[in-house]
Amino acid sequence: MPSYIILPMRDPYMAQIFHVTRIYEFRRYRLKPSVRRIWFYRTAPHSSITHICEILPAATRNPGDPLLEEDGLGNAEYSARHPEWDGYDFAYKMLSAWELRQPITLLS
Repeated sequence: MPSYIILPMRDPYMAQIFHVTRIYEFRRYRLKPSVRRIWFYRTAPHSSITHICEILPAATRNPGDPLLEEDGLGNAEYSARHPEWDGYDFAYKMLSAWELRQPITLLS
């Protein structure tokens, strides 16, 4: 089973993750349970993989699940089921974020 996944990311979201103002990656779908790292492919103008984040298994919003701590961007809205977060039912806490010294481009 793969231990990583490559996901697209636009600015300024990557900066929010790297500077730890955003500590969860919210998704509309569950990643495979074996995934422990996200390799972020930054879209144009970067068009390269620039960061890797280590993650925990998904937190969900099912009845009885604990709410996310309100210490990061989007956490309160996710827990409150704000309409703009409709469908984003999986929250992956990012434990660490690394910036690659040499980005991996499509041509690499």
